[in-house]
Amino acid sequence: MNMPIAKAELLVWTPKVSLHVPDIDQEQRVLVGLANGLHSGMLAGRGVETLETFLPEFTRYATCLCADEEKLMAAIHYPDIWAHVREHQDQLHRIKMMRDSFDRGETMATIKMMVFISHTTSNHVMVADRQLRAYILR
Repeated sequence: MNMPIAKAELLVWTPKVSLHVPDIDQEQRVLVGLANGLHSGMLAGRGVETLETFLPEFTRYATCLCADEEKLMAAIHYPDIWAHVREHQDQLHRIKMMRDSFDRGETMATIKMMVFISHTTSNHVMVADRQLRAYILR
């Protein structure tokens, strides 16, 4: 019997992670929506198909978000800018490696992407971005 799979949100964007910069907050919301779409696709047994459409959009929004955050940090003379930029470079490199892995047909690419999203959320968004937020709101 085929049971419908409830849409399960992996991530929820809340004002607690807002940088109070509308364009950046919107990019974050889009990335959260994309991550939730990938998660739902995986739950429905369509992880590979979902990842195929997810990767280009996620890459585009992640690249834009990093660039916009970096422009903001430069404009406000954020003292920890270079550590934050290094994290962005590492994240974008890891996304490229996962795209390459997917393109080679590696079966674990979808799971690797979900682990990456979880790691980035807990280690970058909840730490580095919160520090940036505190600096903005000071």
